[in-house]
Amino acid sequence: MDEKMLVSIIVPVYNVENYLRQCVDSLRAQTYQKIEIILVDDGSTDSSGTICEEYAAIDERVIVLHQKNAGQGAAREAGVAASCGGYVMTVDGDDWLDVGTVEKCVQKMQEDERIECVMLSYSREYLSSSIHAHIFDGDKTIF
Repeated sequence: MDEKMLVSIIVPVYNVENYLRQCVDSLRAQTYQKIEIILVDDGSTDSSGTICEEYAAIDERVIVLHQKNAGQGAAREAGVAASCGGYVMTVDGDDWLDVGTVEKCVQKMQEDERIECVMLSYSREYLSSSIHAHIFDGDKTIF
């Protein structure tokens, strides 16, 4: 990558206090560091809003928005409106990313100017097992 472009990562947050730290820690640990993390507290009634503020206090890349509960879509829209990045990514507050995910996404976008969207595979983690899903682009797995 010649030029590091800012990636805005929008996280809608609603009552995810049990998962939010793992989510935000995974974003802060990305190998691609030119990111802004926009946490949109969508009227949480648990300590999620406080956790968001704790991260904003220790990492200047973390921006926190608070709004009345309007749903995940409205929270994402608020995050997009506040974003400054050339790329926008969304991550749910109860999810986390492997450390190289953002870097791989940016590389894919920069490989071919015709690429407008990168979709990710996911794994569901259970106490005794994991289930992996894969996203395909035509005949090939993207990653």
